[in-house]
Amino acid sequence: MNKKIFVLFIFLMICLLSYASKERADLAFSSIPESLTKDAFAVVRNHVIDFEYTSPLKGIEKNLKEFTILSEKGLENAHFSVYGDKFRKLKKFSATMYDKDGNELKKFKISDVKSTEWSSELATDNLLYYFECQAPAFPFSISYEYEIEWSKGILNFPVFAPQFNSDLSVQKASYTLKVPAGTEILFEGNSFIPTPEKKNENGFDVLQWKLYDLKPVTEEPYSPDVEELIPLLYTMPKTFTFDGQDGSFETINNIGEFQNKLNDTRNNLPEDVKQKIIDLTRNAKSNKEKVKILYDFLGQTTRYESIQLGIGGFQPATSGEVSKMAFGDCKGLSFYLKSMLEAVGIESDYTIIRSDLNTKTLQKNFTSYLRTNHIILRVPLTNDTLWLECTNTKVPFGYVHENISGHNAIAAVPGGGEFVKLPDYPDKENLSENEVTITFDPSAETRIKVKNTNHLKKYEDVLGLTTLKSNEQIDHVRRNINLQNASVSQLKIEEDKSEKPSINLEYNVTSAYGTKTGNRYFVPINIFRNNKNSLAKTNRKYDIVISNGWQQTDNIKIILPEGYEIEYLPKPVVIDSPFGAIESEVKTDGENTILINQRLLMKSGSWDVKTYDDFYNFMNKIASTYKEDIVLKKI
Repeated sequence: MNKKIFVLFIFLMICLLSYASKERADLAFSSIPESLTKDAFAVVRNHVIDFEYTSPLKGIEKNLKEFTILSEKGLENAHFSVYGDKFRKLKKFSATMYDKDGNELKKFKISDVKSTEWSSELATDNLLYYFECQAPAFPFSISYEYEIEWSKGILNFPVFAPQFNSDLSVQKASYTLKVPAGTEILFEGNSFIPTPEKKNENGFDVLQWKLYDLKPVTEEPYSPDVEELIPLLYTMPKTFTFDGQDGSFETINNIGEFQNKLNDTRNNLPEDVKQKIIDLTRNAKSNKEKVKILYDFLGQTTRYESIQLGIGGFQPATSGEVSKMAFGDCKGLSFYLKSMLEAVGIESDYTIIRSDLNTKTLQKNFTSYLRTNHIILRVPLTNDTLWLECTNTKVPFGYVHENISGHNAIAAVPGGGEFVKLPDYPDKENLSENEVTITFDPSAETRIKVKNTNHLKKYEDVLGLTTLKSNEQIDHVRRNINLQNASVSQLKIEEDKSEKPSINLEYNVTSAYGTKTGNRYFVPINIFRNNKNSLAKTNRKYDIVISNGWQQTDNIKIILPEGYEIEYLPKPVVIDSPFGAIESEVKTDGENTILINQRLLMKSGSWDVKTYDDFYNFMNKIASTYKEDIVLKKI
């Protein structure tokens, strides 16, 4: 070999080896900063999304995702899964696994990826592509590179959420969006998303967001929703074409216009059904009574099934189809009831909402459909507005359940959309109340009679009891009593399904009660409420959030046997704080009766993390109040 060529060859080999070594070193466990491994089960070493929007119908999404998995608990982050459908197809895929030092172990290709059309939904065109990573030893790293082809319409661009799990840290991540020059786009990032870098390149406007060194999100009680704790970016074209439909999500009115266009011509309620519902409501004394009759009819004649096919993810089935098939999803069932109400002269509004406990999801200044997941029906009557949950008509008529109460929503009204806020209930009305009589017997089993009533959101907490078998109901009640070996009997459950619903439980308990030490008995004042503070005393990271406020009251009577006297009664407690209030009074009523009256109010709201010491102390006082004992002494 020529000497010059040989030297050049050696130089190139050194360069290549150096480059390869650098790449391997980047994925070595030892190169991760300690701040990113603390409290983490896995680390995103690099998360890159490049999306090129070539037209309203087409785009290409390129991804690079590299993970180091620190332990078994982080293994779920190493698995690959992406959804496809008629609009998105996985076109390229490769993966490489590395050991803890960044040395290559194994390569994978697209033939290793599996796909499934299985879904819990009745009808969907979704397709799941997945690859299950088998861990060699911990820690290890895996790198994925893949491309997704978007076609037939683009409603929104990929969501950027590199920190998609708690206990997951991120070393670096970037999102690059390329659109033809002059294309107007909408984007919103939360407080963790930086201002994008912008440039023009070969006839494209390019926006790029970059993130570095994100520490794990540690789950804490009473913390904000996870969407408020991780970087989250939504982007979309200002105007779009999707499955043959044109539209815009720039304003609330645009959303309403688009939804009205999808709903237009969907009301083809059969004549025999129209006549049926006219007959059903003929003798109703008010429009509200007519609505209730048809709401009950909907529940009696249909069932829920999820249907997500193309534009059908946004467009309801026709009222004729739902009537014929006797099932539908939230869109179809809501529109079916809307059609029936229209047939008896009652107007209603198809309403788009997010159904979960996160009330802050949908904001007026950003209108992404990705922030919504549900449809309900608004019925504005003369002196009342009804919000109807058509998916589950077991929800009492007129009651606004906790997954939608207080939420923002978009009502599709004639001519466009209206931003609305659903009503909520005062914290103190979400009430659980106990009336208890305890006949104390230190030499045998103590007898306890309980009447427990739960209102509004506390009603929802125990609603699942009504569908359980009797032995399961008893097991549930027993688990919520702070007594060992308690026996529950004669359980009766009564449900009031009015607009302000409640569930009443009545039952008896027998059990050994209290603790004997010498000639003294230590008798707990309240065995029905939580007497533990689960909060950490220090190192709070996040603000304090109570999504749903509530109140609980207890009126307990303890009847003492002869031969015992009261040596100690807990002192009264009255505490009022920004987070709520606790009151407790223990007093005598004659020689052998003790009365215990307790009330706890937890207020809904959010508070700065700087107030955490006060919150901790308040919760500690609640626990200690419920943990108190009465001391009896044998005469």
